[in-house]
This record gives sequence, C-alpha cells and structure tokens, in this order.
Amino acid sequence: MSAIAEERRAGEVGAPVPTRGGPQPFDLLRTGRRRTARRFVKFALVGASGVPVTLVANYVLHVVFGLPLAISTALSVEAAIVTNFTGNQIWTFRGAEARQRRIPFAERHPLLGPFVTLALQPTVRRFLKFNAVSLVGLVVTTLVTTYLATTFEPELRALAGSAYFVPANLVGIGVAMVWNFVVNLVWTWG
Repeated sequence: MSAIAEERRAGEVGAPVPTRGGPQPFDLLRTGRRRTARRFVKFALVGASGVPVTLVANYVLHVVFGLPLAISTALSVEAAIVTNFTGNQIWTFRGAEARQRRIPFAERHPLLGPFVTLALQPTVRRFLKFNAVSLVGLVVTTLVTTYLATTFEPELRALAGSAYFVPANLVGIGVAMVWNFVVNLVWTWG
C-alpha cells in the first residue's frame, strides 16, 4: 500500500494509523476520529448529567449543612464521579475490551485474597482508574471554584444570591472536563 493510501485509510473510522515501533499511547486519539468524537460527545453528556449532582450536593452540603466550600465541593464532585463512571461504563465506552489481570499468590491469601480478586475485576480496576483521573479533575474543580467564588464573591452574590458559588463551580467543571476525557480515553478504557 502506498504512503498516500495509508494516510487516506488512517482517516477512516476504525482504520489503524501507521506507527513506527509499535502502538503509541495516543493512538486511540488518532485512530477512528469519528468514533473518538462520538465518544467525546457521549462523555460530555454523561459529564453534563453529573453537573446537577455536583451542584445540588454542593448546595446542600455548603448551604444547608454549613460545610466549608472546599470540602462540600470535593464531596459533591466525588458523588458525581460515581454517577459519571456508571454512565461512561454503560454507554460511552460500552464494548471497550478489558484485559484480565491476575496475581495468583495474593489471590490465594486467606484474608486478603478475596479483596485482591475483587480489585482485579475489570470494572473495579476501571472505577479505580476513573476515580484516580477524576481526582485530578476534582482538585482542578475545587481550586477553580474556591478561587473564583472567593475572588468574585460580591459580584457572584449579586448574581446568584446564596448560590453564589454555582457559576464558579460550573467554570471549574468545564476546565476539568478535557483532562478527564483525554486521560480516561487513553488510560482507563484504552
């Protein structure tokens, strides 16, 4: 196949991109551009479904229960992480192949064996990876939300009253979304 034909084929959905020295970490972003774009849209929709979870939980924890904003934001983002993982597992990355892992000596341990076996299940491993990636997003969301809410508190209170932190929270969520998609595509479901 000529180099031009290979380049054309590389732009097709699901067609491999020729690489030198074996698969590269970001091949998933280059191959199947349409599939990756569809997954990004699905990922964004699932993430959007987590926004109300984050905002309602943050409002309840901060306004109703009086937790500090940084703590209420972190806890509310973690609640959304659980719902977003479920949506991504069922819909966005449905059919993504998972490799089986085994650690025989640890799995045979009388006390720890059942926990090790559970942790090695593909869905549990993916949840742990998703949560690890999302924790970086959580930190980004929390820092952006806290910074904007404290820096612009008078303006935000005039705009949103007791929910002054919600616009700042939306900005933080948006900033973290791109990081979460790329790393989850490449590492969690890659």
